[in-house]
Amino acid sequence: MKTECVRLGPPDRRPNAALGPRGREVELLALSAADGERAYRVATYFAVVGDAEAALQWLRKAVHLGNHNAPWLTASPDWAALREGDPEVRRVLRDLAASQPALHERWRRVLPRL
Repeated sequence: MKTECVRLGPPDRRPNAALGPRGREVELLALSAADGERAYRVATYFAVVGDAEAALQWLRKAVHLGNHNAPWLTASPDWAALREGDPEVRRVLRDLAASQPALHERWRRVLPRL
């Protein structure tokens, strides 16, 4: 699968110009591949433009890198079409939601006063 790089626009994050995989765009994708929040943002971009394969790839990467925010992922309007139409995305979100109690318990042990 070939993933195109894009320059994201103003705060609504809609693309404003497709750019080839070069220069700063390559650097940003490399950074995104190492950071759960950035990987989630790239996944969301692909979800918004309807590229289910790329969105799923980046969503898995985001989860692997530690973005376990299941409540947001299951409620975000940016993911609505894929949540409803892609069984693999639903499976990833279901597995992520199922992992929440164990994650919460782990954080309670680490941060007992919160």
